[in-house]
Amino acid sequence: MKPLNKSLLREAQEMLTDTRVGATLNAQCEREVGGESKSVNTAIHPDDQMLTHSIRILENVNQSVSQYFCVALQQYRAMQRMLDLAFPQGLQDKLILDFACGYGRALRFLVQS
Repeated sequence: MKPLNKSLLREAQEMLTDTRVGATLNAQCEREVGGESKSVNTAIHPDDQMLTHSIRILENVNQSVSQYFCVALQQYRAMQRMLDLAFPQGLQDKLILDFACGYGRALRFLVQS
């Protein structure tokens, strides 16, 4: 396996603190979820395997971060469809257990809905 380029990981972490990244994700989240969303959490743990894998393979911070959030939105859409089918009346009084699923890539969007 290719070693992780730590400078690219640092660059990705810096990118995630840029308010424009958050604004872009918030706008996308509003389109996905409907209505005004809370602020989407852009922090990604430095050990998150999904981001570090992309950085290793793509060797491009912009593509890696973009891919990370695009896949998160795909996962959110899939989870939302399943939840809508399982709970047609909604989740008002329901709790969801996210058990051993990594660092919460898709949950950052699910909590918005």
